[in-house]
Amino acid sequence: MAKELPYFQFEPAEYLTKDISFCSLAAQGLFINICSYYWQRACNLTKDQILKRLNYEEELNELINEGVIDLVDDNLIIKFLDIQYKNATKLSLDNSRKGKLGGAKKGNQNARKTSQKQPENNPKTSHKIREDKIIEDNIKEEVVKKDINDIEIEFDKSTFKDIEDLKKYYLTDLRLRNAFCSSNNFQDSKLHDRLNQFNNHLESQSRFKETFNEYAKHFLSWHRKAPDNKNGYQKKQKVNAGELLKQKYGIN
Repeated sequence: MAKELPYFQFEPAEYLTKDISFCSLAAQGLFINICSYYWQRACNLTKDQILKRLNYEEELNELINEGVIDLVDDNLIIKFLDIQYKNATKLSLDNSRKGKLGGAKKGNQNARKTSQKQPENNPKTSHKIREDKIIEDNIKEEVVKKDINDIEIEFDKSTFKDIEDLKKYYLTDLRLRNAFCSSNNFQDSKLHDRLNQFNNHLESQSRFKETFNEYAKHFLSWHRKAPDNKNGYQKKQKVNAGELLKQKYGIN
C-alpha cells in the first residue's frame, strides 16, 4: 500500500482539540508512531504486533481508555485513518475503472473504423481476414495459458518498494528464481516459504520498504546464515546466484 498512499492527512487544529490533547506527552508520542505503522500496514494492525515493536503498554492502554484508539478483539482501530484510507482507495479504484472504460471505448472506435475500411465483397480479402483472426485468437489463447511466473514485468529496482511487492517480483523473475532453487535443491513452493520467512525477519526489524537490489542481496546473505539452513550455501552454489544478480542487476 505504501507506494500508492505514501502519506496521510494531519490537521493540527483537529489534533489539538480532540481527546488526544488530554493524554500524556508520552502517550501522544506513541500515538504518532502507531499511526505510521497503522498506515504502512493498510490500516490493519493488532495490539500484539505494536507491542512487539513499541513496548509501551501503559501508554497504549491510556490511548485506548481515552478513546483515541479503539480496540476490537485484538485489532487496533484509528477511525480518522480508516476514513482517509477508504476514500483514497475508492478514488484510486474509480480512476482505474474510468481509465479502462476510456481505453475500451477507444478500442471500439478503432475497430469500427477498421471494419468500415474492409472491402466486403472481395473473397480473397475476406479469406485473409479470417486467417488473421484465427492467428490473433491463437496468440491470445497462448498468452492466457502462459504461467505468470514466466512473464518478466517492468520493475524499477533502484526505488524503495513494499517488501511484499519485492517478494512477488523475486518469484516472477524466472532466471533468478531457477538459479536460487537449483543452487539449493528447492522447489518453487519451498522458495515461496523461504521468502515469507525472510519478510518476517525484515518486519521484525521494522524494515517494510527496500530497493530490489538490496532486498535480493540481503536475502541471499540471510539465507546463508539462517540457523535452519543446515546444508549452508555451498561456495560453488553461491557463485551461481551471486553472479546472476551481479550480471542482471549490478548487485556486488
